[in-house]
Amino acid sequence: MVKLTDFPNGFKLVTEKFEGSRSSVISYHIGTGSGMETEMNNGISHFTEHMMFKGTKRHDSIEISKLFEDCGSVNNAYTGKEATCYYVKCIDEYFYKCLDIMTEILFESVFPEEELNKEREVISEEYNMSFDEPDDILSDILAEKAFEGNALARKIIGTKENIARFTPYDIKEYLKEKYGSNNIVLSICGNVDHDEMVDYVEKHVLAKCLPKLKSKENIFPASADPKGGFISYEKDFQQASVAISFPALPYYHEDMHKLALICNALGGGMSSRLFRAMRENKGLVYNVYSSVSSYKNNGTFEVDFNTSGSKLEEAISEAGRCLHEIFDDGISEEEFKRQLVNAKSSLIFGRENIMSVALLNGKYATYFGKPFDIDKHLEGYTRLSLDEINAFAKSLFDPGRISVAYVGDSRHIKNLDLLSIAKSGR
Repeated sequence: MVKLTDFPNGFKLVTEKFEGSRSSVISYHIGTGSGMETEMNNGISHFTEHMMFKGTKRHDSIEISKLFEDCGSVNNAYTGKEATCYYVKCIDEYFYKCLDIMTEILFESVFPEEELNKEREVISEEYNMSFDEPDDILSDILAEKAFEGNALARKIIGTKENIARFTPYDIKEYLKEKYGSNNIVLSICGNVDHDEMVDYVEKHVLAKCLPKLKSKENIFPASADPKGGFISYEKDFQQASVAISFPALPYYHEDMHKLALICNALGGGMSSRLFRAMRENKGLVYNVYSSVSSYKNNGTFEVDFNTSGSKLEEAISEAGRCLHEIFDDGISEEEFKRQLVNAKSSLIFGRENIMSVALLNGKYATYFGKPFDIDKHLEGYTRLSLDEINAFAKSLFDPGRISVAYVGDSRHIKNLDLLSIAKSGR
């Protein structure tokens, strides 16, 4: 059972007990990411995440690494558009030691300038490497077009200029702006007792928290109003990479269950329409899939594939045709039944993975301030009807707001209007 405690300073603790588990996951979630940045500090969330492991008041970066390794634990962190997360997975024997280390990192890091300058070089290399991976480039430029005019359009890693000039002062000021007590969730999963964790937070966390943010009302990016369009990054890659996107639903919108079934029917597996049409029937691609990206106030529906330059026109035409077909005509009774079972299975499977549970519980509490209720979400699927889904599909799809991103050799698109082909679906 998921339990959540909201402390007077706004700090939140969410736990889920796994009886008999010999391992636990401890994760700190902060409601901030590149979508909460400005042009001048784009990349600061990611930079801050890196620096959290580079020294505290009591331990330097090497000592921190050894402390985790002495526990046999697995620790890491990630930065997204709207969230930053620090986590560790450990065995029960070292649970409190790892919890202490994670708490120390989050609340007692000092950001030594020498370490910052070394990490600046590391992040600069990461930035350079991001232009060598077609899929990474595709994701970044698609967001730039799909969320044009909105903070979600910015790259998580930031700009080369910003990376070069961030200082310890910048990070400390950023913490004051975004890491307030009412913007942090501690999510723990394992064979743990919620009341004991409440006691831990009261004794070891609350006094270390930065003051509450004055207002969280506008902390998440506002709803975008994308017009769609075409964007490309042209480089001599072997394959052509394409993404087609259009506006969809924000995180856990009341119609998200309907969208999930449509998405899975279109490109969620080997029986999906895209896979059958583009790979099995015509051999146009090796890999193709559809996905939904959801944020607090925004969302997109996306189709991605890689193909050869010679097959590019036919591939994007086929992808556009499948999009039009499923949103204009809906899904079949057979698809409805299959994807309903798959969606429920996926949700239940996820709740049996201790890492997935900790991260989902933390994300959900960060967005909504309440515990995730799996029964409620399963019920959301149970209530669906085929007619409702297909009526919803017609209302959502707007070809006029499609965005198309292309990464590959410029020769392959010399005489092609990929956006028009995707919009028309022929």
